[in-house]
Amino acid sequence: MGKMRSTTGKEEDRVMDGGYQRFKETILMELGVYFPSGGPFEISTDKVEKKSHTMDALIIKRKQESVSPVFYFEQLYQNYLDGRTVQDICEDLTRFLFAHKIPELSRRNMSDYAEAKKSLRVRLIDKEANQRYLGQGPYRFMTLGAAVVYVSLQNSPAKIMETRVTHEMLSQYGVTDEQLFEDAMIQTRMECPFTFSSLDSVLRKATGEDPKRTLGPGPELYVLTNREEWYGAAVALYPDTLQKVHRMVGEDFYILPSSVHELLVIQKSAVQDPSALRALVRSVNREEVRPEEQLSNEVFEYRGKERQIVQCKEKDREWER
Repeated sequence: MGKMRSTTGKEEDRVMDGGYQRFKETILMELGVYFPSGGPFEISTDKVEKKSHTMDALIIKRKQESVSPVFYFEQLYQNYLDGRTVQDICEDLTRFLFAHKIPELSRRNMSDYAEAKKSLRVRLIDKEANQRYLGQGPYRFMTLGAAVVYVSLQNSPAKIMETRVTHEMLSQYGVTDEQLFEDAMIQTRMECPFTFSSLDSVLRKATGEDPKRTLGPGPELYVLTNREEWYGAAVALYPDTLQKVHRMVGEDFYILPSSVHELLVIQKSAVQDPSALRALVRSVNREEVRPEEQLSNEVFEYRGKERQIVQCKEKDREWER
C-alpha cells in the first residue's frame, strides 16, 4: 500500500544474488524474536504483482485485523546495502507496527460495499506492461491505457493507503463490474476534479523562476491532472474533461502521457511532426519516469468534432482509431 521504489537495473541484480536470499532468511529469523508465535501478530510472506514486476512481500498482521501493511524485501535489502543493520531494520518495522493501526473505517471499506463505494477511485495504468497485474481484478482497456479501480483506505497530504479491487473483493461486494466502474467514476470525478494549467505556471510555482529564461521560447505546453496530482491521468476518462480542454485551447490537441499522474497537452497547430513528440515521450519515460508510473510510449490526438482520442502509428504517421 503506498508508493515504493521499484527494483530496476543494478537493484534487480542484487535481488537475484545469494546475499538477498540470506538477508530474507535472517530478517524472518530476527522478526521471530520481536513477534513470537502465539503473540498478537502473524508473520507471512507472499509474491505481489506490482504494476510492472513481481515483488517479495513481507506481511506482519495483527490477528484481529483484516487489513495489514505490506513491506517489500527488495526495499529492505536496499536499506541493508545502504548501511542499515538487520537489527535496525527489524526495530524500525516493530516501531511502525506498534505505532500505527489501520483505521476502523478502512476495515469497513474493505468488506461493506455501501462504505467502500464512497472511497472508490479509478486509476489509469499502462496496459502493455501490466498484463498479469490486470488479471487480478476487473479492468477496462481504454485508448490511453487500462482503467482499474482502487479503494482509498486513507487519504491525506502525508499518506495515501489504498488497495486495488480484486475479483474476490468484487464477489464479496455482490455487484457487477459495470456497477463498480460506474460508481467509481462518479466518486473519482467528485473527489478528484481535474485541473488544467500551463506548464510554465506549474514550473514557476515549483521553482520560483521563469522557465522561458532557461528553456527559451517554444510552443505552449499544458498540464492536465487532478487536484491531488495523484493518478491524475485518469481525468481523461471523465466524460466532459477533454471537451472542456478543447474549448480552452481552441482547437484539437496532442496528448503526451507524461506519467500515470499527469498528461501534457499541446495544440495541434503548434506541432509540425508528431513523431518528434513520440521520441520525447519515450526519452522521458526511459530517463525520468519510474517503470510503475509510466503510462504509455505513444502520442495521442484529441479530435473535438468527433469527441474522440486517436493514437499515432509509428511507421506511417497516420492516425489509428
